Amino acid sequence: MTAAERHGARGFTVIELMVVTLIIAILMSIAFKISGIGDQGDRRTRTIERIQKLENCLSGYYAVYGMYPPVPLQGVSRNIDVPVNMYGVQGQGDSESGESGLDWVRVKAACLAQPVGVKYPYPEAMNDVIESLSKLMEERYKDSDNEHVARKFSRGFENASVNPGKFGSEKVSTGDSTYKGKSKQYSPNWNDCQLFRYGLMSFLLPRYLFMMGGAKTFYDGRSMHDTKGFTQWQAFNSIPANIKNGKHFDNDGPSTFAEMRNLLNYDGTTGEIRASRENLAKVETIPSQSVCRRWLANLEGIVSGGLTFYGINTRDKDGYNQLQVGNTDIALYEAHGQQYVLGEMTVCDGWGRTLYYYSAPPYQSYRLWSAGADGKTFPPWVDLNSLDSSDRKKAVQWMGDDIIMMSN
Repeated sequence: MTAAERHGARGFTVIELMVVTLIIAILMSIAFKISGIGDQGDRRTRTIERIQKLENCLSGYYAVYGMYPPVPLQGVSRNIDVPVNMYGVQGQGDSESGESGLDWVRVKAACLAQPVGVKYPYPEAMNDVIESLSKLMEERYKDSDNEHVARKFSRGFENASVNPGKFGSEKVSTGDSTYKGKSKQYSPNWNDCQLFRYGLMSFLLPRYLFMMGGAKTFYDGRSMHDTKGFTQWQAFNSIPANIKNGKHFDNDGPSTFAEMRNLLNYDGTTGEIRASRENLAKVETIPSQSVCRRWLANLEGIVSGGLTFYGINTRDKDGYNQLQVGNTDIALYEAHGQQYVLGEMTVCDGWGRTLYYYSAPPYQSYRLWSAGADGKTFPPWVDLNSLDSSDRKKAVQWMGDDIIMMSN
């Protein structure tokens, strides 16, 4: 081989290699962009499917009751200007976001005034899980650059149902009149504690089969010195009669929810219902519970935190779960310096965020929607013309990718 032939067989120059690398990078960027578009499309499709299934449930509910679920307000109001604390609770302190003008923290709290999710005390058997998760979150967020997140999770949290004494019989050393004097027993207002939050799913699922696993004082209250201890549950639930004989469950006069809990026989280790077939049937056949069968098939595989009811497994097949370390939307409530985690069942959109619901008395119409890819939305009951131009522009932007189907 001559020298010229050897010279003609040279490799790529540096410039040629740079050009090739650039072309490959551009092609990869295009591929990733196309993949991202496809992923967003899948998430949107999943969201639409879930909204449609919930709308089927709402149609079934309306056919039975002549109105849509009367979800009670969970906050102070639907007012987007009401300040919230770092737990998203309205009416307690200043807004945590620090934004001027239209503030998403306040707007989100208003949008969740009638939530899709139902929240309730975890079964006492969940204590070990809650405690482990608490330690993980405390370690993960203690050095967070986000002050809001750091303050929210750096102390960890506890399961309210494990030690209900903290909500009724704890002795505290303080002269604050809130605690009724130094080292005296105090009795906070349980309605303020919001241990039960009756969102949309509490009407579409048989609530007696999943909301009654917490401490018995949350339902009956007779063992507590504070008789207000059970008002939050009993204000929204009446003790039904046995459908077979018209009598209360004990067949011997006035009954209590504690007796219903005894029928369900929650396992102290797993938190599962261990009732006999006969006793379980007494609860399952309560009209307000059994009617859920009419639309329950629509909820198969789409409920975050869901369980199996009447043979239908509602647990979210896509794995969305509120109780995980990375989720900063975990339901927390702070009372007198103590933090508590609540159980939740909700339906998430394709981005893993809970859907939104709105229905005003007399509950003849409703709005069910997703905040879309950007995770922000704006309440349909607020007139955009009431906002200044800057806030109106921001609100329109937030609503730009909202997903709304057949809601009327």
